[in-house]
Amino acid sequence: MDQQKVIEILSDAERFPGAPDSLEVRRTFESIIFLTADNVWRIRKADSVAGSDYQSPEARRLAAEADVQLNSGCAPGIYEQVQAIVPDGDDRVVFADADADGAVEYVTKMARIDDAAFLSARLARGDVSQEQLAGVIEALNQLHGTDEDVPQEAGSVDTLKMALEGAWQQVEPFVGRWMDESWLNWNRRFSSGFLERFESMITDRRGSHVAPGHGNLHAGHIAFVDDTPILLDRLVGADLMRSGDRARDIASLLVDIQFHNRHDISAAFVKALRSATPDDDRAALLPFYLSLAAFTR
Repeated sequence: MDQQKVIEILSDAERFPGAPDSLEVRRTFESIIFLTADNVWRIRKADSVAGSDYQSPEARRLAAEADVQLNSGCAPGIYEQVQAIVPDGDDRVVFADADADGAVEYVTKMARIDDAAFLSARLARGDVSQEQLAGVIEALNQLHGTDEDVPQEAGSVDTLKMALEGAWQQVEPFVGRWMDESWLNWNRRFSSGFLERFESMITDRRGSHVAPGHGNLHAGHIAFVDDTPILLDRLVGADLMRSGDRARDIASLLVDIQFHNRHDISAAFVKALRSATPDDDRAALLPFYLSLAAFTR
């Protein structure tokens, strides 16, 4: 049974294991998400996505295991376990222990969070307080302060150049359709010049400001559970890009808040950040990280 057949079965509420009363299917850049009233199951697409190769079931199992390992600390109780999908005849499947014989697919099982609890939803309805912004900053500080191994080259100028090249390559097919070539060329000049000008600062910060990070932080990856912000879906399969200067996660979130047309919230977040986590160099570096985040998104 191939992945397409598994997705077909799981997309049918009558054939989904347990026959839930409600079933919703969502698709993201790299995953298929199945949502019932209480739980969420994620299958990564059998594809190569942004440098990660998920073409084999074993690779997808490893990614699911990384989901649980990486996210349990900053989202306690949400990432429950990795489950195997085992065929039950030709047209049914069951969820089983990850080590079950005959597995054809693997999923990350999570507790479901109310859509209204996500920061993206709160931004849309204008329901974000100063206390909640302070809570997000505290959650980020806790993540950045975790005792987690950081790749030696994380946050280096060479790594940033590699991230830029990857972002530029991904947008090149859209030049002339969704993006003017002059804008891409300007970004190349700005980013290259910035790295040359601030190379010493970036290098010096690696001893104190490079930390374990999220890697793809946006408003849809922050939820408020019992008024406590939690961070979800840290980047899997790219350790070098997940870790880096703390300013990179901050810039990624700011770009998304601005994408939601909430420049007032963005300004309030920066103001709260200055008070909670002083950093003399961050203001100088943010224009670069904002640009990188915009292209990466």
